[in-house]
Amino acid sequence: MQQEDFKAVMEVKDLFFTYPGSPEPTLKKNNLTIHKNKITAMIGPSGCGKSTLLRAMNRIHDLYPGCEYGGKINLLNPKTGEMENLLKLKTENELIGLRQRVGMIFQKPTPFPMSIYDNVAYGLRLAGLKNKSELDGRVEKALKDAAIWKEAKDRLKDSALGLSGGQQQRLCIARSVALKPEVLLFDEPTSALDPISTGAIEELITELKKILRWSL
Repeated sequence: MQQEDFKAVMEVKDLFFTYPGSPEPTLKKNNLTIHKNKITAMIGPSGCGKSTLLRAMNRIHDLYPGCEYGGKINLLNPKTGEMENLLKLKTENELIGLRQRVGMIFQKPTPFPMSIYDNVAYGLRLAGLKNKSELDGRVEKALKDAAIWKEAKDRLKDSALGLSGGQQQRLCIARSVALKPEVLLFDEPTSALDPISTGAIEELITELKKILRWSL
């Protein structure tokens, strides 16, 4: 195994996080290192702060004003090779850019109420991609990477809400993978799925660590 495989691409350092109106921080002095092309699992009892930490790592909490952070969440800049503190990002555009770099899959599938194609293309269009042929290619590749292309290729114009729960979750993964994220966060992505769908998602996660540029 090459030394590059042990490279830290994301670091949580002495992180404190407090919800709006809370007298005490939910997260206190948390530390975590994410390595290149590795699956990192967090295990703990319900309510211990796992989801809170994951949502802090791409600043999803900031969609609701009044949250407070302390410490650092560093992400490796692939262009400079230097770590950047994500807690210094302030503008809405900076935060949108961050969530394109650090994607997230939630406990329950969250497809948009639009076609399968448009679900995957949505983030790409938001990122400025307008060329139709390139857009088609990126959508197809993302659906293939998320192991749902065979089921979806003849239904691209159909509503994503017509897919099964497991298919919807794989579509959400395709939506994130299409943006070529550097880190992909999963918050119990199989908790609402049946055993067969759970197995498919777990196998997919193992394959995705080879596809993504950095880690999961």
